[in-house]
Amino acid sequence: MGLSLDFVEIDLWWLLTYRARNKFYRKSDFIQNQLFYYTTKKWHQIAADKMQLLKANDVEIVVIDESDKTKYYKKILKEISKRYQLPSNK
Repeated sequence: MGLSLDFVEIDLWWLLTYRARNKFYRKSDFIQNQLFYYTTKKWHQIAADKMQLLKANDVEIVVIDESDKTKYYKKILKEISKRYQLPSNK
């Protein structure tokens, strides 16, 4: 949480691309995890190019429809908790 993944963060983009290539082109069995990128509805629409690149690199985009930052982060934590069946915090 908290990463914007701007295109200037070339080391992170390289790592995502490297992971995707190994997973799909080399059929590596050791990469079995799934990556998620949580974003607001507003930024999902504004950063369409970034979303396309993330999808192309096997990153699942999760859009949270919330403009209040505190509520947004709480919704992300709730989503993660549901996905991994962690005990929920109120």
